[in-house]
Order: sequence, then structure tokens, then C-alpha cells
Amino acid sequence: MQYNTKHLKLFFVSPSIWTYRYNQARKVAYVPFPFPHTQLTSLYVLLMLGFLPVLMLSYVENVIVAAIFNLMSVTVLVGLHEVSKELEEPFMNAPNDLRKSSNFSTV
Repeated sequence: MQYNTKHLKLFFVSPSIWTYRYNQARKVAYVPFPFPHTQLTSLYVLLMLGFLPVLMLSYVENVIVAAIFNLMSVTVLVGLHEVSKELEEPFMNAPNDLRKSSNFSTV
């Protein structure tokens, strides 16, 4: 009986690759996001809130179009920052989150 060595190699090497990838994902999950990076990102968002309107007016002559583009750009930047804060610590107990102890079995 002839065996394809390529498939046998994948069969025996794959568990070690899976273990390696699992350990890499575990490192990412357990190492907290660096605090200085978070603060610099917040500072960048605040700077963009101040400088983006001036930059937008230098590229677009119409003030109304510039205001709309500015509103969309700032909304996207602030939204991405808020999503990244939520992803950084997803199990934080915020005041508007649902309690785990609430009775969901009746729903």
C-alpha cells in the first residue's frame, strides 16, 4: 500500500502548528494593551478634532461640504476609538451593561 508522504507529514506536523498558534493567540489574549499607547491614541483623536476642520477647509472650498466631510471623519475616528476601548476590556462592568444576575430564562 502506497502512502502519500505529504498527507502524512501534514497529519503529524499539524498538531504542533495548532499548539503554536493557540499559544500565540493566548499571549495576545492575556497580555494587557499598553497604557501609553491608549493615552497617545486618545491624544491623537483630540488633536484630530481640532486640526481636521482646518485641514478640511484647505482642501474643500464649499464650507457646507467641508462641514459634512469633517463631521463624518470625526465620527469615524471617535467611533473607532470607542470600539477599541470596548475591545480592550470587553468584560468591564459599565453602568449601562446588563447584569449577569438578571433572569434571562423567562425570555
